[in-house]
Order: sequence, then structure tokens, then C-alpha cells
Amino acid sequence: YVFAFGNKFHTFCAPIMTTFLDDLAIEIMYQGAKLFEGHHNFKSYCFRPTDNGEYVRRVDLCEIVENTQLTASFFPETSYIFRIVGKGFMRNQIRLMVGALVLLGKGEVTLEFIERTLKMDSDIKLEYIAPPSGLILNKVDFEI
Repeated sequence: YVFAFGNKFHTFCAPIMTTFLDDLAIEIMYQGAKLFEGHHNFKSYCFRPTDNGEYVRRVDLCEIVENTQLTASFFPETSYIFRIVGKGFMRNQIRLMVGALVLLGKGEVTLEFIERTLKMDSDIKLEYIAPPSGLILNKVDFEI
């Protein structure tokens, strides 16, 4: 998921990257992304979960890094990539995770709140889904 923040950027960025107009505390967002690593209950990060769904998943890698992979003359000077690696994701899971991190960066939620959303008994319903622009499926590996 590619994003930048703080200013409205060139229109050509729109299909590739999301721009959040608010200033975000990126350092705490780095910490928040790491909380998603490991085995957790991701029910809070599923769009319209049901009572009988399988929501416990393992995330092998989750991080926010400065974007050095995607470049263009119209890109902002600094942009970021939310990278995540796992065996499978639910509907809107990545966008809900990014949304939670954006709220964290805005100071609207805490690291402890994100930890609570991942607990096995969590019934927290997240409302903010990050925009679809910026979401890029980079690689798929199949197990044989």
C-alpha cells in the first residue's frame, strides 16, 4: 500500500498512491505496523465479519518503509510503503489495517488500542477503511 501525507499531490499519483492530507506521526505508525506480525485474531480487520468465520491468521512481515521502489517525476519527495506478507488476507483487511495506522498517526487511537483489536476475544469494529488507491498486489507465491 503506497501512501504519502501532508499535502495534496499531483493528480497522476491518484491511481498509484493515496494521499492523506493530515500530518501523520510516521514513527509511531512504524511501531503500530509491527504489532500486526504474528498469530492474531483479525476479525476487527474484516469487512462484515460473521460469527462462524476463520479470523485467526499469521502475518509473517508487516512494516512501513520509505518508498524507494516506485518513482516518477510527479511523485512527492517522500512517500511510504506499507508492506505485509502472509498466507492470505480477508476482504478489506489491508485497507482496514492501514486505516488503523492512519488513525494512530493522527493521534486518534493508541498502540494499546491496536493491540486490543488483535486479541482473541476482541469485538472491536473498525470503521475507517483506507482508500483503494495505493493498494498494490506485488507478489503471489503458491505452495505445491
